Amino acid sequence: MWNSAGKAGKIVAAMIVLLFVLIARLAMLPGRTRLNINRALASRLPALFVYGSGLTYRSYWREESSAKWEEIEKIEFACEENIADFGPYLEKYWTIHRRDGTKLEVPYTWIANPQATFAVMRSHVPGFSENEAMHAAAAGEEGRCVCFERSKSGEE
Repeated sequence: MWNSAGKAGKIVAAMIVLLFVLIARLAMLPGRTRLNINRALASRLPALFVYGSGLTYRSYWREESSAKWEEIEKIEFACEENIADFGPYLEKYWTIHRRDGTKLEVPYTWIANPQATFAVMRSHVPGFSENEAMHAAAAGEEGRCVCFERSKSGEE
């Protein structure tokens, strides 16, 4: 009886040692390999991309929706209470209204670097209020904030 228990203990110990060796080997992978693994993972996540010509949002389902800078009529931030299985929570998202009446909704959590994104928006959308955007995103209460709205005459 003790003999079989000793064998099981040796097998478990060998598996633990093997696991540590594997972890050590992975840690020694070149930075480029780790970067490629991170890029592969990141390419599957939702994200907001900011380009010189406009914005593109890619969802979980890899559907892309874009808005060119000149098509944007209004940019607003919303914070609404939502209820999930784990209870109520505040959901924050951006709504970008296009000239044709369609909307692009982007969850706030998928904007990797808000300060840089807001700075680019300010440079491409004259009249975009970076301060309003930062204050709205930092607020911990329900509400809506319009950070940009093109005037009806077409001027900013």
